[in-house]
Amino acid sequence: MSVGLQVTKGDADAHAGSIAQALDKAMTDVLDFNDWLTSHTDTDLEALGYTPEDIALLRSAYVDAKLLADIFYGREPLAAPKDFTAFLKRIWGFGSL
Repeated sequence: MSVGLQVTKGDADAHAGSIAQALDKAMTDVLDFNDWLTSHTDTDLEALGYTPEDIALLRSAYVDAKLLADIFYGREPLAAPKDFTAFLKRIWGFGSL
């Protein structure tokens, strides 16, 4: 007898589908936030309380995130290996310590 949770095909299918949906939602959210970010000037963002350094980091992170989303949706090719976390890891906080 096995100990612990017994995984069924239905469990695996549901988990795989949930991950795929979450990834699609994350990529859509990236594109939506990038659209918002690019529609605002640095002055607009400074009025929200961002410093020029914060703004540069945020814009750099979302340039990379948008490229990843564009590659994910087949809008852009990935010509060479790229670490998409270079700037994103500086803003994701507790996501990965």
